[in-house]
Amino acid sequence: GKYYTAGMAVCSFGALISNPICGKIVESSPKNTYKYLIIFTGCLYTISSISLLITRVVKVWYKINAKF
Repeated sequence: GKYYTAGMAVCSFGALISNPICGKIVESSPKNTYKYLIIFTGCLYTISSISLLITRVVKVWYKINAKF
């Protein structure tokens, strides 16, 4: 209940602000290409993957089958 609601609140906030940010990135790039948007998205995926890995290591260390 509580964790699901908190997670959905964070996701909805991210979805709400992502479209204007992406629009500004595309508008500011030369010839309105998607190059900088692709780089921005790749950076966000990299940061989120590292964050997930750090959280997993802190919670269960390196136990592959562990659930947290």
